[in-house]
Amino acid sequence: MQRYEKLALNSKKALIRIDDIDVATLSMIATDEYQFVYLTSYLTRIPQPPPVSLTLPLRSEPYLTEGCLPAFFDNLLFEGEQLRLAEKKFGLNRRSVVDRFKLLMLTGNQTLSFVKILPIVDNKPLVMEEADYSGRLITCFPLLGAYVGSCSYCLKRHPSGNHARCQRALWDTQRKIQIEAFTENPINIFRTIVLGQSISGAQRKATFRLDQNKILRRHGFPQYIIKPEGDYPEMPANEHLTMAIAREIGFHVPPMGLFWVENIGYVYVIKRFDWDAKTWFHPAEDMAQLSGELAENKDQSTMEEVAMTIKKYVNRRFH
Repeated sequence: MQRYEKLALNSKKALIRIDDIDVATLSMIATDEYQFVYLTSYLTRIPQPPPVSLTLPLRSEPYLTEGCLPAFFDNLLFEGEQLRLAEKKFGLNRRSVVDRFKLLMLTGNQTLSFVKILPIVDNKPLVMEEADYSGRLITCFPLLGAYVGSCSYCLKRHPSGNHARCQRALWDTQRKIQIEAFTENPINIFRTIVLGQSISGAQRKATFRLDQNKILRRHGFPQYIIKPEGDYPEMPANEHLTMAIAREIGFHVPPMGLFWVENIGYVYVIKRFDWDAKTWFHPAEDMAQLSGELAENKDQSTMEEVAMTIKKYVNRRFH
């Protein structure tokens, strides 16, 4: 086991950061009790900063939870295939709250959230290591258009290929895009656990960074979520079509597209909606986090509960 893994697994406390600002600490004070507390330096900032979660308003008193992590953090953990892989790789059990805390220590440095969770070792936040592919050969495959006569981004007719404006919206460039994958069994790039990175959701997926050579890579800050075909047939195409319809009828949706990758198949790509290079992070929470549901229970909620959650928080604002 690598040094980073050992240190993170043994950590009992983490530093919470937003935009490189120290915000709070999250501690395991007993095997069944967890404490979240804002730092005084954060509470006294002017203007008043945002809370980590609407369920954790700014206050000096600690938040204590028994028998589980705060729902905001629990819902940042792996789900589905990635969770099964993480359990096997690190010898953890998803049903153990202690092991869920350990998994957060291993993967919380980069989540689909505006917060970073950094394990504290010797009173210092632990610096994440780079991705390690253990000497496996890497090949770069081009992302090819998924449709004939239609744009791979907006799905509208385009006889000569994709719209330049659609390509720029997703990639900020008109250069050809490639994706890194293993030379042998390329699809396994989506099954690789990268230290410090976590992504929720049961569907097969992984996060990627677009480097200066316009190659999508697994390590580094995650700018894109990419979903290949998995347990359900034609899932990438279905999600792309659904999002294209949503945009057409007036919903605001992130830039996205559907592509074909040799030896992998169709992949759905979507740009993170909670981050951009100019304004950095935008606070965002899903309904499970806002309603206080743990990740394993979130599919048991009802539309009535969702409506009540919206009603509870709709008038709250960040300053």
